[in-house]
Amino acid sequence: MNNSSNNNAYAGIGGYGDYQTRDNYGKDAYAGKQDPYKKNNTERIGEEKEKQGPWGLDFEILRFFRENYNAGVDFEESPRAFFDEEFMLSMRIKLLKRNFSTIFAKILIMTIFSFSTLFMSTKFTIIAGAFYLMLFLYLVAIPMGFVKYARQYVANNGKDGKLKKIHKTYQGWVRPLETIAMNFLTVLFIFIQILMLFNLEVLYKYILKISEQYLNKMEKIHTYISSLSTSDMQNSILIVSAFYVISYFLYWIVIYKLLAPRWEAVRQENEKAYRRTNQRAARNLKDELTGEV
Repeated sequence: MNNSSNNNAYAGIGGYGDYQTRDNYGKDAYAGKQDPYKKNNTERIGEEKEKQGPWGLDFEILRFFRENYNAGVDFEESPRAFFDEEFMLSMRIKLLKRNFSTIFAKILIMTIFSFSTLFMSTKFTIIAGAFYLMLFLYLVAIPMGFVKYARQYVANNGKDGKLKKIHKTYQGWVRPLETIAMNFLTVLFIFIQILMLFNLEVLYKYILKISEQYLNKMEKIHTYISSLSTSDMQNSILIVSAFYVISYFLYWIVIYKLLAPRWEAVRQENEKAYRRTNQRAARNLKDELTGEV
């Protein structure tokens, strides 16, 4: 009896000792299992392309809004990025750098476009205008479009909406592209075109004088400039001014009249869904019971 009890006890100790020394899970408890939160190669490659693309900064900010849309942004489980001053400072610095480079590039492009077209035929002036229009979209219109598009993810449009505060910061730091690169520069260069148009005779004589002084050894260029007429220059000025006006109004019509209302309607639908599914009802019930407004 005692021997059998002792044997059973030792057997139990042996089993327990084996349990203590044996690693039932191996080196990795989750080896061979796929991490549901890990981004696959397609997503990772897509994000890398976005970062290297022409609007990498805008895609980065847009991903921030998308990723935090369903993160309970109005409650205690708000993501750390909302309170990360380093993240916000980094975003501001990147936007500031982009603003400076865009405004400088816009001034350079508009200056070249305004004066080089004086020496072009009507056909080449129109081609240059189309090129300017594409650069305008690239530099100004599309980044501003990203701002309006990101509004879709502002679920809480009230004063306490955290994503709204982030979007307001985003919009404020991109606004110089619209205020300076589009509004101010467009008005400035249209004014310059008007001055050139009303002083065309003086400008034409000045160009011929410079050509005779500095380009007389370049016979072909001097001959070409001498062959230009004031009517050719007048056409170029009018075409350039037309492209400035067209790009300006095209931006306002497409962004503010066509796309922004559509995206705002989507935002309102998203807000309705957000209020129904993210504890909004519970908070409203608490407000009713406690009399809080």
